[in-house]
Amino acid sequence: MNTIEFLHALHPYLILLTAIATNSKERTGSEMIKTISLSYSNIKLRLEVQDKKDADSNLYLLASFQIDQEKVLLTDVYCKDTEKRKEFEEAIRSQMPPSAFLQSFTLEEDPFSKEVIHYLTIADAIAKQAYLCSSGDDYRPGYFSEIILEENRIVLRQINRHNSRSVDHKQDYHLRDLEFFIPLNDVAEKLSFQDEQIGAMRIHFSDGSSKNNKQCGDRIQKKINEERLRFDNR
Repeated sequence: MNTIEFLHALHPYLILLTAIATNSKERTGSEMIKTISLSYSNIKLRLEVQDKKDADSNLYLLASFQIDQEKVLLTDVYCKDTEKRKEFEEAIRSQMPPSAFLQSFTLEEDPFSKEVIHYLTIADAIAKQAYLCSSGDDYRPGYFSEIILEENRIVLRQINRHNSRSVDHKQDYHLRDLEFFIPLNDVAEKLSFQDEQIGAMRIHFSDGSSKNNKQCGDRIQKKINEERLRFDNR
């Protein structure tokens, strides 16, 4: 499945998290930063207090879900305000989307612009080059090991660390990172060392795999070059 389909499936959870964030702001008087992540069979809804400087104390609420044969189960709720944890858990259970995850449904209006959808299509095309390509490349959801929806951007990660910590495979390991950062507003992503760019989408790609496991990374790099040229010439 394409990434946009997973993001559409996460949209009801964004509505749920937004309602919780509004309630939390009224309680605390602080702005709340919303983040939703989907990794393999796990969904996480995260709220952080915006005006805190200590990163370790930012987390206010974390709700974890498990996808079991398309049915989504709430597995854990953490709240910094321990007295409110049970109240939040009951609210989440009562407001959870009733339909199964990825069940076909129609949005009245797509929450993502045509430009964002275009970047998602490009990211899928690039990441697909390493899907089931070698050991450790059995990703979910779609072609990624993690899909993250933040306040102002979408982050897609395809990470392969197969055998990278094994002392028995010093000449046979994967150490490959592929990440896409797609802005949801007009704020441009800052490029750093090893980053590449297609339009407004930032791409971080590195491959420190052993010599015998470079072929998948080579396919990714070739596709990045092709997609950049196609984008520039459209």
